[in-house]
Amino acid sequence: MVIGAIVEDNNATWVNGDEFDNSLINSGAAYLFSIDADLIFVNGFE
Repeated sequence: MVIGAIVEDNNATWVNGDEFDNSLINSGAAYLFSIDADLIFVNGFE
């Protein structure tokens, strides 16, 4: 499952980049999740 965040301030330029670099305001992001039984895992973001 992929979830978009249109007002994310991250400046990562690759999948699983620096999630703490918030230097680009409202750049947006996509988060990749997987579900296994009752558990949800974050697999990546950009």
